Amino acid sequence: MEPEITVNGAKAVVDLTGVTHLAGAVDKLSKAVLAPGELIASLTVNGEYLEPGSPKAAAPIGQIKTIEVTTIKNPIEMTVSLLKRMGEYLSTMSPGVGKAADVLRLGSAEEGNAMLVKILDGITAFTDLIETAKSVARNDLGNLSSKGQTFTGLEERLLSMLKKVMDAQESSDWVMVADLLEYEIAPALDDWRNILPAVESELLKGNN
Repeated sequence: MEPEITVNGAKAVVDLTGVTHLAGAVDKLSKAVLAPGELIASLTVNGEYLEPGSPKAAAPIGQIKTIEVTTIKNPIEMTVSLLKRMGEYLSTMSPGVGKAADVLRLGSAEEGNAMLVKILDGITAFTDLIETAKSVARNDLGNLSSKGQTFTGLEERLLSMLKKVMDAQESSDWVMVADLLEYEIAPALDDWRNILPAVESELLKGNN
């Protein structure tokens, strides 16, 4: 039985033939129901609000009874809203990064790798959001800076570190993964949290 879908409180009919996971259902919903430029502001599944980058986006469609979506038609306001929530998410992720590093150093590869997957999912969602911010911004965000760090520099640094972590994970070099998490990823997330208010301000400035 397909899940019941509502968009802004109204029931929506979406053909989910061939869809196996929540992420696919949301993608089909976006293409079939939303107007051009309309974006999802919040997603509630089985009565539970999902944060951006939640690993539950991979939930099998058979486990989903309800999907509730609210939308916004102004992409800039939507992106600012997501950036604010992502900033909060990054603040909760930072302690988890350090904990994952400790677990990996203790030799608990299976537990540490499970934690790592969640961290990488969150960072990937964040990099996608950064791309969205660049696409909707009416001004170039590249030169925005905070504490000597520019938007472009932080973006390049995060993508580079993400690749290093994934390469180390693929080769099962858990000591390297732990070092990258603690000494590179965690500080990078803190730097992004510092610059996000300036990004939000710049986006809203271009919206006026």
